Amino acid sequence: MPLNREFILSATKNLLFALFVSSLTSSKNHFHRSFIFRPPTKLDKKPEHRFFVVTEWMNEWADATSILSDHVMNDKIRYEETITDGFENAPQALRDVLTGKNFGKQIIKI
Repeated sequence: MPLNREFILSATKNLLFALFVSSLTSSKNHFHRSFIFRPPTKLDKKPEHRFFVVTEWMNEWADATSILSDHVMNDKIRYEETITDGFENAPQALRDVLTGKNFGKQIIKI
């Protein structure tokens, strides 16, 4: 199956849904009860949302990696990372990861 618009939209929807669910579970004491996630009880049709399973798309891995790396090289996709200097600051860097103070990848420069 070639990498196409439908695949990218599906993967994006799945990622956003996973982020939404994880944000609900990470702040479970800070949101109104009406926002509690309830999985569907009846699966007569294909679920509208499902999690993205990487192994389902292993045959597309090389194509996707090539496309994404081209986008990064051409500044169509940008990434950010948090860099912490010194191994002695590693404990604080880990606390930052666990509390969400970092952005992107957490890197410790030794």
